[in-house]
Amino acid sequence: MEGRWLFLRYGIGRGTFAREEHVRVYLVGQTNALEEMADMKISSYVDVPGAKSSDPILAEYKIHVSDDKAAITITFIPPTIKGILLPEKTLRVTPKGEQVVDGKPPEAPQPPR
Repeated sequence: MEGRWLFLRYGIGRGTFAREEHVRVYLVGQTNALEEMADMKISSYVDVPGAKSSDPILAEYKIHVSDDKAAITITFIPPTIKGILLPEKTLRVTPKGEQVVDGKPPEAPQPPR
């Protein structure tokens, strides 16, 4: 919990190198009802060039939260892995459900053809 925001961390997938971690962001309303505001992937397996093992390693982002009452800003800070540069992700969510990811509104899903 961070103020009126609830963060739920969960995993998807089973098996070797198939599991991913995600975080869901919920807004806790006046009646304690939860409204899902965002779902972000916060881990992935990456291949490390020149590593002794051929197995990929799990890269997990750290989460930094700031709430300025108008919106919550969540910064996902990547781990430092030699030979790999992972991008930092920023998600800003307002209580009205407006989202901005890395400075842009998320792309609308394309209708099926």
